[in-house]
Amino acid sequence: MPDVKPLLEYQIIDSQIAKIKSEVDESEEKKVALAAHKAVIDLVAEMKKCETAAAELLVFYNRSAEYSGDNIKKIEELEKRLETAEISDPEFDRLARASRSLYDTFSKMEGSLSGYPSKIEETVKRFSVLRKKYQDVLGAYKEKRAKYDELEASRRPETEALAVKLSAAAALVDAGLLNKYKALRADKLNRCAVPLNNKQCGGCGMEMSLSVIENIKSKGWVECDNCRRIIYK
Repeated sequence: MPDVKPLLEYQIIDSQIAKIKSEVDESEEKKVALAAHKAVIDLVAEMKKCETAAAELLVFYNRSAEYSGDNIKKIEELEKRLETAEISDPEFDRLARASRSLYDTFSKMEGSLSGYPSKIEETVKRFSVLRKKYQDVLGAYKEKRAKYDELEASRRPETEALAVKLSAAAALVDAGLLNKYKALRADKLNRCAVPLNNKQCGGCGMEMSLSVIENIKSKGWVECDNCRRIIYK
């Protein structure tokens, strides 16, 4: 079995790097920057919704106006035909009913259309307000992001120096053992190599059998059957 000591040295350095990363990730600067970023995303979504609503209103208004124009032409045509039709002619009653129906439809549509320009104007004004607000929100995000970037940059020399040490330490660790350690770290496990404490795994607390304990003593380390951590003596 390979010596576990080089891995423990590797783990110490790796833990130091992870600690710095955690401090940066959980910093107030990052929380504030993320909140500001979300505000930008939410505002863009609201602007898009407003823009879509204005476009839909405009399309509906144009189509309705076109339909209204067609109705006017039909009413005018019916009125001309009514002027030449005899009152006693059954066609006169049919034309009169058709004319009245078209007129009623036109009156309703005219009332509906009268409100659309103001609705479109209100939506456009709302979009203008949102666009101005976007500049303010974006400016706030850039300011908060700059503070987070500053914090991250201030910690970068530490992590870079530790990364050099980590690379040197990795060269001394058995390849198979190192790969196992990295696999555990990829699964978001911390303290991948733990000591045997009172016959228990130092990670999950599972009690080890006598045979497993003997293996640890003779081979230097074993894999925990429960949490898969590397247990050493």
